[in-house]
Amino acid sequence: LTELRRDGLAAERWNLLHPAEEPRVPYVQQCLQGHEGPVVVATDYMKIVGDQIRPFINGRRFTALGTDGFGRSDTRESLRTFFEVDRHFIVLAAL
Repeated sequence: LTELRRDGLAAERWNLLHPAEEPRVPYVQQCLQGHEGPVVVATDYMKIVGDQIRPFINGRRFTALGTDGFGRSDTRESLRTFFEVDRHFIVLAAL
């Protein structure tokens, strides 16, 4: 996700400095072209990590799920359930 953000920022900067040339499109936008629906990012890191690419999603419904804490569960699976990042919550976010 960090690399996707860097790529998006680099494209924005290039477009700002070269207004007369064809604009560059961030990689994440290229991947999403031709596809409809919401974008759901799920990570075992804090939500803000997934939220890094929000500016490059272009108006689509975007949801970042993440585990905003540590030490609350004995297993990774329990942690994902506690922070609502497991498969059930990913489906709910997509719907």
